[in-house]
Amino acid sequence: DWSLIPVENIKQIEVVKGAASVLSGSSALSGAIYIRTNYPDIQPKTKIKTYAGWMSPPQSPASRWWEGVNYSSGVSFLHSRQLGNGHTDLVIGGMFSSDKSYLGAPRPGPLVIDSVPINDNQMQNRKARINFNFRRRSNKITGLHFGLNGNFMAKKASTVFAWLDDTINFYRAYPGAVLLSDNITFYLDPYINFYSSLGLKHEFSNRVLYSDNKANNDQSTKSLYIYNAYQFSKSFSNLGNLDFIGGVTSQYTRSYANMYEASGAPLNYLWNLSVFMEVEKKFGDALNLSGGIRMENYQLNDSITDTKPILRVGASIKLGQETYLRTSLGQGYRFPTITERYIRTTVGSFGVFDNPDLKSETSWNSEIGIKQGFKFKNYYGYLDMALFYQEYDNTIEYLFGFWDSTYTFAPAGFKFVNTGKSKITGIDISLNGQARFGKYYEINTMFGYTYVMPVTLQPDYIFAHDFNPGGQTEFSYESSSVNPSKRILKYRYLHTLKADIEFVYKNLSVGSSVRFFSKTDNLDRAIFDFEDATVSTGGTMQPILYRNYYEHHNNGNVIVDARISYKWMIRHEFALISSNLLNRMYSLRPLKAEPMRNITFQYILNL
Repeated sequence: DWSLIPVENIKQIEVVKGAASVLSGSSALSGAIYIRTNYPDIQPKTKIKTYAGWMSPPQSPASRWWEGVNYSSGVSFLHSRQLGNGHTDLVIGGMFSSDKSYLGAPRPGPLVIDSVPINDNQMQNRKARINFNFRRRSNKITGLHFGLNGNFMAKKASTVFAWLDDTINFYRAYPGAVLLSDNITFYLDPYINFYSSLGLKHEFSNRVLYSDNKANNDQSTKSLYIYNAYQFSKSFSNLGNLDFIGGVTSQYTRSYANMYEASGAPLNYLWNLSVFMEVEKKFGDALNLSGGIRMENYQLNDSITDTKPILRVGASIKLGQETYLRTSLGQGYRFPTITERYIRTTVGSFGVFDNPDLKSETSWNSEIGIKQGFKFKNYYGYLDMALFYQEYDNTIEYLFGFWDSTYTFAPAGFKFVNTGKSKITGIDISLNGQARFGKYYEINTMFGYTYVMPVTLQPDYIFAHDFNPGGQTEFSYESSSVNPSKRILKYRYLHTLKADIEFVYKNLSVGSSVRFFSKTDNLDRAIFDFEDATVSTGGTMQPILYRNYYEHHNNGNVIVDARISYKWMIRHEFALISSNLLNRMYSLRPLKAEPMRNITFQYILNL
């Protein structure tokens, strides 16, 4: 859950591209994201942030469902300090937020019976979180560190799976397609690290996480997650700067939910045990080679086990001053989750169906990239370009169809299925830079562009059968796609672009960002079939409306955000932030409306 991340204490976000390392796990084929938190300096630090904002009325006034102000507000704090003689670190943080939700409750048609009526007040979201980091550096044993991190969160949230319609009720939910949840989640992370004078590093890390999620529609879950890991590393200078890393990890998940009874019982568990090793060899300052192997074993309940090895290799070469060439080749492997195999529940007029025969997804990835540092007058930065190629076997996709032969559980809905072999090729370009003019002026820029071509390699492969009212359907890519001519996988954007520019003058900064998503070239044909089926009921079933929106609005989306901030007397910072500045009415996935313009005032106090 991204809500658990202590954003008020983030030190660094590192994006590692490619599949050159086995340390990130078998499913991290395209890379990994690492989030590192801050530890205290000698000087204690306290930071308090508060904000308040509101949603603008939609671009189409008739789509406004609320009266008064659709507000959002929140506050967060952080305090960090070293205790005693400086061998102990303590960080405490927390936050609280509340918003009215930009999506309103369902308003079903006059002939539709809503089994779980919901009002607008129930759509509100609230979240409270408190976290701590404690670290002790031993003053008796050199190199010994140990500590305990913890996090507690209570959250009340509404999740909407489909809109009421694609016009006036664009920002209202479909009857039964709202999940209201009251969630309590907490975790404890004990750890011990020992760094010896001989260059040995031993790292023991653990996590115990418990989540209790009470939800409507009989979709409540209770889960326990236990993670244990040991990692050993050593540098061998006598072997010419050879680094070795090895370790073992264990991940145990125990989940109780009535919607998982398709397994035979509401209680299910999944255990993953992995062993890995990796070596890295440096040849002077120019060449770096790495390679590793990871063995993964999964056990689901007492019936399903799967074991697979994965191999990954990579190289980086310094070609010149601030010019780096990299390449990687790696395998990937993803075992289906408990949810993907066994979920069986209803969401309004449609359902989510189980697939206990779902197979593991395997893949391999190759990448070649170049990173070039540059300086042009007062502007300096990095340009990074990479070409990548990926192939998947037993590709897992979330597809819409008429999966219930009796039509008593739900006439249609989604199911995870293996769709055969697929391929993704593309290019990724990023440019980050900064320009300084004199003592007070500064310009910061970030730019990223990704082009992908995701295609099926088996367009005629029949991977499933459903029970369409017009006759049983053989599911292949060709038969289940709205636009199969180019063999493009469903629900994909071929082009995405993100750009950000910020102007700084003394303590004043003004910035703007732009995001672009190209049109969706393909989706499930069954969505249109289900629309026809619901419309044909004459109003006894709420119509699912999407075809008209797809045909007239599937042209890509440009979203503009803006911000302005001012720092006053070092300790104070004021900001005005707007997301979706142009108040665009848009959707990035079928049947889901994205937020209208939001305007927020923010104040930060540093002590």
